[in-house]
Amino acid sequence: MARNAIVLTGVSKSFRLYAHPRHRLVELLSRGRRKLHEENRALQNIDLEIEQGATVALIGLNGSGKSTLLQVIAGILAPTAGSVRIEGRVATLLDLGAGFHPDFTGRENVLMCGDVLGLPAEEMRRLLPSIEAFAEIGAFLDKPVRTYSAGMFVRLAFATAIHADPDVLLVDEVLAVGDLVFQHRCIRRVRELQEMGKTIVIATHDMGAVESLSREAVLVSGGRIGFRGRPADAVERYRALCYEVEARSSVPSAAPARPPRVAAAPPDAALEPAPEPPEGAHRFGTGRAAIVGFALTGEAGDVAVVRAGERLSVRITVEYRDAVVSPIIGFTLIDRMGLPVVVSNTFLEGRHLPAAEPGDVHTVELAFELPALLPGSYAISPAVADGEQLDHVMHDWVDQARVIEVAREREQLGLIGVPVAVRHAVHREAEKWCHSSFPPRK
Repeated sequence: MARNAIVLTGVSKSFRLYAHPRHRLVELLSRGRRKLHEENRALQNIDLEIEQGATVALIGLNGSGKSTLLQVIAGILAPTAGSVRIEGRVATLLDLGAGFHPDFTGRENVLMCGDVLGLPAEEMRRLLPSIEAFAEIGAFLDKPVRTYSAGMFVRLAFATAIHADPDVLLVDEVLAVGDLVFQHRCIRRVRELQEMGKTIVIATHDMGAVESLSREAVLVSGGRIGFRGRPADAVERYRALCYEVEARSSVPSAAPARPPRVAAAPPDAALEPAPEPPEGAHRFGTGRAAIVGFALTGEAGDVAVVRAGERLSVRITVEYRDAVVSPIIGFTLIDRMGLPVVVSNTFLEGRHLPAAEPGDVHTVELAFELPALLPGSYAISPAVADGEQLDHVMHDWVDQARVIEVAREREQLGLIGVPVAVRHAVHREAEKWCHSSFPPRK
């Protein structure tokens, strides 16, 4: 039976909020006779156990309490109530470079950080070459930190923290530091720690990182644990929560003059009723428009098993229950981990639908050629929204309305197979054929 690396029992955390700094002193001098603060309960009765070697993601809206929870686990904040138990050495990637002194060189700061990380000076000197190679800031390692760019600063701070050889690693929104090359390096290092059996807790808004890195996800809402389970399920609940908040805060715009009704696809196309989402899936949105028809067809009609290169057609029928100024109708094809593989909608494809009034019905057909995907199961989620791609309100999303199987055509290792031309030459000098050469491996 696996041991727990992290155990939280009945953890709550409250903060006192004062309208003015002097109120804190007045309250203190009154010895409890005057209450001049408001209580903000950031965490409420959290019970959480995380096994050794597990990678768990914490997700939630801003202000949900996930960062506070991570700081309580790290020991940065003491819980107001409850207890926290952690097995092993802890390294935190919460506030990168918080202990760096701007007047000291990068090398000096790295050595001093050993005390913060609980490592002896000899150990930090042994790790210094690896940290230097990972951060890759060159001669700046021996220059004052105040001369660093923001990117150089976080590279060195991340490299220092990640080399502490922790038993438990706590990460808060720092996996996207630096340029793309460095981001890949960070993710690779995290995967190496996973293979070494380290326990990792990540608080992030990057749903791609949640689904690709974590084994389990915890949705934090209102200072409580709202859901714990498969990353794909937690992400769907998070997205539903985001759209609910957006729907409550959105104010409908005044509808422009009514243009002529235009059908985006033949209205007599054969459609099947919109299915109920399978168990564990969701259907969410404002309800101002509803998907009332959905069909997926291939070259041989209705499909369950598809092949690379096959022409597929997604038909979606939407009934509007309220005025919608800028309708967007489309779908997302996701893999079994919940990662989007194909995303298409009328806005992205340059087809701007006319404004809709209550009672209007639009049918849209989106046809595409299936790329050479890794064999396995995929799901299609149709949706209707209002606005623009990056600024929209979701009216109806049917999660995993149809699951299809991609058949195996040939041996394939990557997510997507592409035609690759291979050339081969036998020669003595690589420079004669290659555009660039690499130094020999040491």
